[in-house]
Amino acid sequence: MTIQYKIWTLALISCLVAASAMADDSEGAYVFISGGEAFMRNACMSPVIPSGTSCVERNVAFRGGLGYQYTSMWGLEASYGQFGYASTGGTATFPAPVGPGNYSWQLKALGIAIQAVATLHMTDDFSVLAKFGVARVEYDEFLGVQASTSPTGSWYYSPVVNDKRNTAALAAGIQYDVTPHGSVRLLVESWGSADIYRIYGSTTKVRLVTGSVGLMYHY
Repeated sequence: MTIQYKIWTLALISCLVAASAMADDSEGAYVFISGGEAFMRNACMSPVIPSGTSCVERNVAFRGGLGYQYTSMWGLEASYGQFGYASTGGTATFPAPVGPGNYSWQLKALGIAIQAVATLHMTDDFSVLAKFGVARVEYDEFLGVQASTSPTGSWYYSPVVNDKRNTAALAAGIQYDVTPHGSVRLLVESWGSADIYRIYGSTTKVRLVTGSVGLMYHY
C-alpha cells in the first residue's frame, strides 16, 4: 500500500468514527462485500496494444468496506477494491531490441472510495438508495513481452501508464433486508473517466462503470 493510500485510509476511518459519535442508538455500523461486472470503456485503445488484437474490456469488479448508518436515511461508507480490469495477449512484432514475441497486456484500476449514502425506505424490508462521494483510482498498465530473439527471454515495453486520479463516485440501486442483520444490494456505479493515455499523445478517455451484487452485515 502506498503512502497516499495509507493517508486516505486513515482519513476514511476518522470520518466513520466521527459519524459513529453522532449516531442515534437505534442505528449502527455494518460491513459489506460486493462483486460483479466492470466495464472499462476505451481501455483497449491503449497505443501499446498491437493493432488487430482481440481485447477484453469487461471483467470482474469487487469491493469490501465498512459503513455507519447514523440516521434512517443517511449513512457513510468507505471501501477498497478493483474498479475494472482489461486484458489481451498474443504474438506480435515490437520495436528493437524486443522484436517478435508473445506478449501479455493488462490495465487494472484499483483504489478506495468514500461515499455518503441516501436511503429511501419503501417498505420495512425494501429500500432504494443513492451514493455519492469521491474515489481515488490508480490505473496500472502492464505490457510484458517474451522476445523470441532475446537471449534473456523477457523484455518490458515502456512507457506504460501509472496514473492516480481523484474522481466522483456515484451509484444507484436497491436494497433488501433479508434478516435484521443481513441485507442484499444491487448497484450500478460510475467511477468517472480519465485521460490516462495522454502520455502517448492520445486524447481517449477511459470510463469506469460497474454493476454489482453486495452482501451486508449490520452489527
